[in-house]
Amino acid sequence: MFKKRKSFGVFLKNHLYKNWKRILEYYIALELYIIIFGR
Repeated sequence: MFKKRKSFGVFLKNHLYKNWKRILEYYIALELYIIIFGR
């Protein structure tokens, strides 16, 4: 079970590393949306 969880953590880390640019773009877009429409 510990081994499974560890490999899942590695998978998650690899996934985030591959998609960090997309996540960053999404986060920036969300921030801009909140700034423009939040008031």
